[in-house]
This record gives sequence, C-alpha cells and structure tokens, in this order.
Amino acid sequence: MILIGYSGHSYVVNGIFNALGKNVSGYFDNEEKAFNPFGLQYLGTEKSPEAVNILSKDEFFIAVGDNTTRKSIFNRLAENNILPVNAIHPSAVIDPSAMLSTQGIMINSNVSVNALAKIGKGVICNTGSIVEHECIVGDFVHVGPGTVLCGNVTIGECSYIGANSVVRQGITIGKNCMIGAGAVILKNVPDNTCIVGNPGREMRQKEAEKSNAPIGHAENQSSSEPSKLKILFIGKSDDPYSKYAGDYVCLLFPKTLAIYGKRGEEFPQAAKEWKGDIVISYLSQWIIPGEVLNNAAMMAINFHPGPPEYPGIGCTNFAVYHGVKEYGVTCHHMLERVDTGKIIAVRRFPVFEQDTVYAITQRCYSLILNLFYEIFDHIKQGLPIPETNETWKRKPYLRKELNRLCRITPDMDIEEINRRIKATNFVKHWAFMQVGNNVFKLIDDKK
Repeated sequence: MILIGYSGHSYVVNGIFNALGKNVSGYFDNEEKAFNPFGLQYLGTEKSPEAVNILSKDEFFIAVGDNTTRKSIFNRLAENNILPVNAIHPSAVIDPSAMLSTQGIMINSNVSVNALAKIGKGVICNTGSIVEHECIVGDFVHVGPGTVLCGNVTIGECSYIGANSVVRQGITIGKNCMIGAGAVILKNVPDNTCIVGNPGREMRQKEAEKSNAPIGHAENQSSSEPSKLKILFIGKSDDPYSKYAGDYVCLLFPKTLAIYGKRGEEFPQAAKEWKGDIVISYLSQWIIPGEVLNNAAMMAINFHPGPPEYPGIGCTNFAVYHGVKEYGVTCHHMLERVDTGKIIAVRRFPVFEQDTVYAITQRCYSLILNLFYEIFDHIKQGLPIPETNETWKRKPYLRKELNRLCRITPDMDIEEINRRIKATNFVKHWAFMQVGNNVFKLIDDKK
C-alpha cells in the first residue's frame, strides 16, 4: 500500500489501513518529509514518470484532505487508468443497500452510512460522521468529524462540510461550498457559498446586519468597509484545517496575503514587508516578529491550541502529564512575547483518561476552526470582536521545559516514567534516556 500525500490527514489514513491489516510501505509527496512518524519510504512526486509505473503495480490511496488538490491528483492519475482503492475503517457501519464508489473513498472510524445512501469517488467521511438514508454525497466532498447529514440530503462536488455540522433532511448543498464547523443548515445552499452559524447564514454583509460599531479600537480603524480589509493570514503547511481557514479568509477578503510555513523555515520576506489591517496567526510554526505585529493597523490575533492554563510550547503535553480533566483552545491578541496578549475567547471540552496527546490535539484543531469562524463572523459584519474576563494563568512553557519533560532518568519510579511516556507521545515517542554519551529512545514494538 502506498500513500499520496504525507501529513496530518495521511496519518489517519495510515491508521485505517493498519486496522485493515494492510502495510503501508511508502509515500509520494512534493518533497521528502522531515517528520516521518511511520518510517515510510519516500518515493518522489506522483507527477514523475516513475510514479505511473509504481502506482500501476501496487494499491494506493490519495491521502490529501484538501478537496481541490485531491481531485486534481485523482484526475491526473485516472488519465493513465490508475485509480486509488478505498480506505474504510472496520468500525464503520455501512448499510448493505448503500452505494459506494470503489475509487478513493475514505470512511473513518465510527462512521454510519445508512440505507440507499450514495457516496461518490474521492469522498472523505471523517470520524464519527453520519450519512443518513438516501443521501447523495458528490465526488471529492469532505464531511467533517461528527457531522450529521439527515435523510435525503444532497452535497455537491468538492464541498466541505465542517466538523459537528448538522444538515436538515431534504436539503441540497451546491458544489464548491464551505460549511463552517458547528453550522446548522436549514435551507438549500447555492454553489460556491460559505455558510456559518446556527442557524446557518451566508457570510456576506447584509444591509440589515450592518453595525456602526468599529472592529477593534475606533482609533485604529483603517478600512471603512470590512470586505476591503487587508489581512495577513499566517498558517501551517500541510494542515487541512489551516488551509480551510486560509481559503475562507481569502474568499471573504480579496486583499488577503496568505502564507503557510513549516517549523524551521525562515520567516518569509513577504510577511515582513506586509502592511495592512489585521494579522491572523493560525497554528503558525513561526513566532511572529514584533515589527510585523506593529504593521497591523487594527489588530493581530492568534488561535492557540490550549486553554489559558497552558500557554507556550508543548501545552498539550504538559496537560496530559498533569492529568487534566478539561482542556480547550484560546483566541487572543498577539504581543511580541508568545501567548501573553489579552484573551478574546476560550472554548473548553472534557478530557478522558484514555485520551492521548494526538487525540486531544485533533480535537483542538477542530474546535479552533469553529472558534475561527465565530470570530470572523464578527469581523465580516464590522462588529466588535468578543471580550472575556479570562486571563493567562502562568508564564508560557518554553522549549527547554518540554525537553526536560521528555527526559527519563533511572531514579524515576514506574508511574512517573509512564506519565512522561504518555505525555510525550505524538504519533511517535519523544521520551529518551541518556547514559553518558549514549541516548536511548523508545520505539514501537510493531516497528
């Protein structure tokens, strides 16, 4: 089994094939990944002449969350009569009368597909989603985690239905639509439309909804019409949630500069030279320089995958180590020092004993996207962004503190060792023990 694409979404796909007893041996991508959690062989780009030969001899799956990219790869390979297999988790419940394409469908764990439903090629039905009776899900649609499509719903090609959305029975959603996380869809949605909220509404400024209240502080208001705001969006490469958020901002605000980066890359010159209204840091791998923050006339805000009790790096690791019963995500104003600015909003969720760092992080990513849509609903309408009385509870965690958490020493008891191993495992183990000049790291028995 070979994967095309090797980042966050592909990790889930890899888990599906493992659950099916199929070994994933390698991956194609635009470049070799420095982070290789499953030890897969890099085979080059799927656009190369060698790729056609390799993929024609082995089963493969297009493990790319972005609908447009997935469709483009699919069509390019289909021209050579090379088609992906399906990735259907054994815990999924699929009615025998449901009609599923055999070409590149991903159906994740605990998904239900009920009587007479139709699923097109290249569709993603993510964790715990429900596709009720007689639904029609078009080609290359992405149905987010926990989403419910009630009976007789139709979803057009390449639409994205955000996590925990609910679509009422009999509704038709057009092609290339984006439905925000947590939205409740009660009316038909035309092609190329963004919908957010409960009840769902189109993200465009209606005359009846206009407000005289400025966004942020009145003295910093530089654009009289919200849709004309100049925004710098800084996101994370190879992350579907970051891409959804960035595409959303670009659609609403045509003057947006969207930049995506990886850890270790140099902060881009285009971002340093940008000047405008709002800076958005969304799972950014960079610490945004102070001079860039100062170039935002209105505000600079960050979406942090942790609650106020856990600022800084490794926040989820420390939360698992402390055995928290509740966790969350934070939106806050940015200052030059990380995770110290005034908090805008916090959203929390329960944590269970069996939760891993990876599971909690994925829940954070879904919740951040939902919070992001909420905040941008205010910005688009020209309303003041929310305020909260919540404050940061400690200084931000530092890289050296996370490195110390990864260290195991011979004098630790077994309970402490197990706590550290659980808290520092994200797809692969980070925990290590050093004896003299020798460093010993944990590996999985399966590998």
